[in-house]
Amino acid sequence: MQQSLIGRQRPVRELFPLCGTPNLVAQSLLAAMISPAPRVLFCGGEERGTYLTPHKAASDRTFAFACALTQARKADSLARVALTANDTPGALSPYEWTELLDQRRPFDGPVAADWRLQLEWL
Repeated sequence: MQQSLIGRQRPVRELFPLCGTPNLVAQSLLAAMISPAPRVLFCGGEERGTYLTPHKAASDRTFAFACALTQARKADSLARVALTANDTPGALSPYEWTELLDQRRPFDGPVAADWRLQLEWL
């Protein structure tokens, strides 16, 4: 993430690295949404693992995503994202989140035990 900013001589103001949790998408979105910054870059990904893959300690595929989140609805926005309280269990993996973004598929369902995600493409 920082590599793209170095060439432009722009600092990374805040960085919240998160990993290793079944609720990673929900927790990452929540961290991005409660940031006071007017624009947050939400990005992630994984490289395909080798010897750790059979032990479910590494991904069996390579993927990456990046999106800019803002609090205000803008005319050029591509989507609307909302997290709401939820009591239905569920999970959304980082790979599944990447596919939703890549294929611009809407989503309305649980992403963690306490959170429901609504993703609407405009």
